[in-house]
This record gives sequence, C-alpha cells and structure tokens, in this order.
Amino acid sequence: MTQIIRCPLCQAGDACDHDQDEIAALWHTQRPGEAPEMVEESYDASDPAQTAKREKAAKRARNIYVDDLAWLMKQRQFRNFMITLLDRCGVERIPDWQQCESTHTTAFKDGSRAVGAAYLAEIKAADMPGYLLMLNERMKQDVS
Repeated sequence: MTQIIRCPLCQAGDACDHDQDEIAALWHTQRPGEAPEMVEESYDASDPAQTAKREKAAKRARNIYVDDLAWLMKQRQFRNFMITLLDRCGVERIPDWQQCESTHTTAFKDGSRAVGAAYLAEIKAADMPGYLLMLNERMKQDVS
C-alpha cells in the first residue's frame, strides 16, 4: 500500500504548490518523532494575493476532508460507528422540552443534537449513497 505524504502547510498531496525549501525548513524544525511546528506567518487580509492563497488552501483542505470522509463511508465498520454516534447524539430524537429536568439538560441535549446534525450533513454531502447504505444496514440490524 502506498502512503500519501501530504504537505504540512496545506495538507495536499501531489497538488501542493508550496516552495519545497519552505516545506523542508518546516520539517527540519521538528524533533525526531514529533510533528512539525506550524508557525503562522503574518497575514494581510487586504492583500488579494494572500487572500486568494488562503482561500485556495482552505478549499484544498476541504476537498481532502470530503474525499477522506467519502472513503471512510465505504468501510462497513465506519458506517456502523457513525450510525451509533448519530443515535447517541439523538439526531432522530424529537426534542421533548417538557420532559427535561432543567434548562441545562435541555441545552446539553440540543448541543448533542447539533453535533450529530453537523456530522449528518457532512456525511450526506460527502457520500449520499454511503449514507443510504448505512441506513439500510441499520434497518436490517433492527429487523433481525
């Protein structure tokens, strides 16, 4: 299996356009066995070139994240983990504020549902067929 080495600055693989000397300098600031220190360079939001560079890096990082999530959704074990996580977050649970003991409990449950809803949206955006397969697998588990 080939390991993809990603740029420590933008997390891109082959599509990285960072200067190789800049990357090498970053990697040489680390101790053996440690991750490189990520030093934040100064950023001028009024500079269109710097803004475009940041937007490109953010888009690249987002695409990598979505691709990784889509790959994970192809793994049965991950789908099983994710449906369990969504159940624990109470994504499908209808909020019943009158049953809650306090406003803190209500806020906690709503926060848990919000986290689950965020993961659910990520999964649907990354791999809708994988999401439907996950639901189908859960229904088969419930029936048996």
